[in-house]
Order: sequence, then C-alpha cells, then structure tokens
Amino acid sequence: MQIGYAGEDTKKGQECSGSAGEKRYHETGICLSHAETPYQQGYKKIQILRPACKDWNEDLKNLHGEEAAPAQEHPKIAEGGGWISILKPVAESVDAKYATKQYICRYYQEIYNALKKGRENKYLEEAFDEAGMLLAGVLVRCMEKEGRALGKETDTVQILDNLQKRYRPHQDKGNFHTRIQNMQKAFSDTMEVFDTKDLSLKENKELLVKKCMSLTMECIRAHIFVAVDYQEPVMGQAHGNQNTQEPGMEAQNKRGMALCSQ
Repeated sequence: MQIGYAGEDTKKGQECSGSAGEKRYHETGICLSHAETPYQQGYKKIQILRPACKDWNEDLKNLHGEEAAPAQEHPKIAEGGGWISILKPVAESVDAKYATKQYICRYYQEIYNALKKGRENKYLEEAFDEAGMLLAGVLVRCMEKEGRALGKETDTVQILDNLQKRYRPHQDKGNFHTRIQNMQKAFSDTMEVFDTKDLSLKENKELLVKKCMSLTMECIRAHIFVAVDYQEPVMGQAHGNQNTQEPGMEAQNKRGMALCSQ
C-alpha cells in the first residue's frame, strides 16, 4: 500500500502515471483525526489510519510523555447512535399491522402539528423525538415487511445497523428550513410510491423500501440537527415565530398534509 494524498486516484498498491506525470495509487491510506471520515473524497477502497488520541499531534505528545487529548467520536455520529439505540425497541414494539401508509401519514401529521407550535427546543423535540421516533419505527417495520415479502431475511436490528453505517456527518449540513424541505421531499416520494405504483411487483417493493429508508434517515438527521446544531431563538424571536414559518414552508407542509388526506 502507498500513502497517497486525498486527491489522488488509487489502485491496490500499484503505481501508475497520470497525464501530468504525477504518481497515482489504487489503494490509499489516509491519515485523519480520530473523528474524520474520508468518504467525501469518493474513494471505495481505503485503508484508514487513525491516531490513538484526538489527532496525530496529540499522539506525538503522548509519545513524548506529555498530556494528550483523548480520542473523541464525532458528536453527530455519537448522537445518531444514541437515538438509534432508543429507536430499536420502539420499532420492535410496533405491530406489523401498523406498517402502513395510514400510520406513516399519522405520525408525519403529528410532526407537522408540533412544528406549528413554534421553534423552541421543546416543540422540536416533540416533533422529532416523539412523533419522529414513532414515524421512524413504523417505517422500519414497513421495510422489514416488504423485505420479507421479497424473500430477504431481515429484521429491525439489521435495518437500523445499516442506517447507522450509512450516516455521513460531513454530508449532513443545512439549517432548520433545509431539514423541513428534505423531510417533506422524502415523505412525498414515499407517498408517491404508495399511490402510483403496483406494490405486488418486485421492483416497486424494492422502491418502497428505498424511499422508506430515505425518510427514516431524514428522521435521524432531524434529531441530530436539534441535538447538536440547532440554536433556540431568543425569547422575542421564539414568540414571533409561534405562528409564522419561513417563506414557502407553510405551502410545502400543506402539500404534505394534502398527500396524507388522499
């Protein structure tokens, strides 16, 4: 294996020449801080070299007997993992008969109702940690049900472990408005499959699983945003936002609720 720069092409320890004569490698070892991930570079085959402490400078301190900052997991990964660990028993408690479009709409509606109350943390927690948790639980059971109909041996734990592995903190960006837009789109895409596709067909079952997974991921991201990134408005702003939303958001949410009522 060669140690390459993050911008180089890679392939299994063999060197090759690029158009400008630079060296390129097929397998890359990337030296990162403990919490960083290399996948934003688009590499598939990577050997990651991580420091034992917070970063390589701290490793050097430790090597020379100085006090070093310990390794810390990325806060978003830690927060998401904690939420998923709570979601597992919630999802397992959902009876398969509730894994339906009706119950997806029900808990999405409850998210919307909570967000209408304002932007204080208590309302966002009501939306994403209560209704959002139940919505995610129903979605996981939908994925499990459709997976078994496709002949795949899957369960709640496997689905949530897969979601946890797919989460990429470096791609999880945006503000409150972005969260609402992303969740709205994921919800609309899921409803479109329910309403327009023949779910007796294998390809449509697979499509429904994919859309349910996307919506579940948005539930996870919404919780992480509130727990890690969100800053509650000051008192005056909070009251000012009690009955108002950002431009376009009210119309988007109404379209989402219209989908529920169909």
